[in-house]
This record gives sequence, structure tokens and C-alpha cells, in this order.
Amino acid sequence: MIVSIIIVIIVIKIAIQMPPPGPPTTVEISIVPPKFKVEFGEPIDYYDGLPESPNPKIKEAFERGKKFKEEYRFYEAIREFKRCLKFKPKDEERGALFILIGNCFYFQSKYKEAFSWYKKGMKICKKIDDKEGLATIYNNIGLIHHSQGNYQEALEWLEKSSKICESIGYQEGLAATYNNIGGIHDSQGNYQEALVWYMKDLEISERIGDQAGLATTYNNIGSIHKAQGNYQEALVWYEKSKKIYERIGYQKGLAATYNNIGSIYDSQGNYQ
Repeated sequence: MIVSIIIVIIVIKIAIQMPPPGPPTTVEISIVPPKFKVEFGEPIDYYDGLPESPNPKIKEAFERGKKFKEEYRFYEAIREFKRCLKFKPKDEERGALFILIGNCFYFQSKYKEAFSWYKKGMKICKKIDDKEGLATIYNNIGLIHHSQGNYQEALEWLEKSSKICESIGYQEGLAATYNNIGGIHDSQGNYQEALVWYMKDLEISERIGDQAGLATTYNNIGSIHKAQGNYQEALVWYEKSKKIYERIGYQKGLAATYNNIGSIYDSQGNYQ
């Protein structure tokens, strides 16, 4: 079984977006420091042989869907991934397609639909004993629960994912899951526990050379220091993150880092 996995930053990973405060409409302006952003993993894109499919119709539709997804054109991406299903893909390809379709719904905050497709993928992955696929799905379901504020449920799914990743040596998935577990604790104000998990993520990301993953982890460690009032230490980590994002050209992560750096200066009363 050929496995091809891309984890977009988040190992694909992304920032949970928090809209900036709108401009005050009164004469007396009250400046409120923006909240720093904790970066969670995007749901993991699991391809499992689709790029090398022996069926040219599947391969072509998959490539179109992948391109649409990268352009955030999720409706068109879903259409192409569903088109792949019409050409009788192998079980491992079907499992990967179910995950990809679920991810497209996740990005649109359509969590019920995303969960439905993840369940289909879970059924196939269990049938063919695809452990990497299962770990991917468990991670992604954990992100759904986090997005809905169900932190304990999210942790349970993420821990299931991490156990599989550890057992099969799936390092990219393990780093992403550690980051997300840290993010859950971070969201609850358990900063020391969050830092433990971020450091685990950092060790793996450094070892496997995952630049996007490193940038995300640097950002999150910076946010821990910011939350504890260690502003200069936070800036050191944010600057490390910014340099990587600038080098790899990941604009979404760069925007989140600029927001975090700005929040430091705002907290210090430096509004220029």
C-alpha cells in the first residue's frame, strides 16, 4: 500500500481564526488588545495512493479536487472527490476520499457532515486495518469536538490518535496530534500542561525537519509565554515562527504570527 500524506501546517496546521475587533463608532476610542491565536492542526489530508492510482479517471479527478481544495474552493473539491467514488476505487482509496470530503466540510464549519464522512472512512480503515488512516480520522474528529467546545471528548479522540501513531511510528501524525492536545490544554488555561505537549511536538518536528510544524509550535509556545506575561520571551518565539513562515511563504500562518506579535505590543501599550 502506497501511502502519501500531506499535513498542511499545520503538519498541514492552521490557526483558529478570531476576527479582529471592528473600529469603534464613538469619539472616545478604547483600544482592546487582540487575543493571541493558538494554532491547531488542520484536519489531516490522507491520500493513501490516490496520486498514484492506476485508474487514470480517479487520478485526474483527484488532482482536480486537490487543486480546488488548495484554493479553498471546497464545493468544487467535494464534487471532484465524489466523482472519484464513481470509478470504483480500491478500499484504501475510498477511505482516503472519505477523509478528504470530510475535511472539506470541516473547513466550511459543517461539522455534522464532516463527522458523517469520517465515520464512513473509519469503517473502511478498520476493515482493511489501515492504522494511519484511523489515526488521521481520530485526530480530525478530535478537532471537530474542540471546535464545538467539547474539550474532554476532543482529548479522548486525540489520545486515541496519538496511541496509534506511537505504535506504528507515524511521526508526522504524532507531532500534529501532540500539538492539538497541547492546544486543548492551552484553551483551558492549563499552560504548563500545554507546554509539555508543545515541547513533545517540537522535538519531533525538529527531528523530521517539518518547517511548517516548527513554525506552528514556535507560535504556540510564544502564546504560552504571552499568556503568562513573559512578553519578551513570547516575542523571541514569535520571531522564530515569523522567519520560517516568511521563508516557506505560508501567508495564513504569517498573518497569525503578525497578529500575535501585535498583541504583545498592544499589551505593553505600544500602539504605533
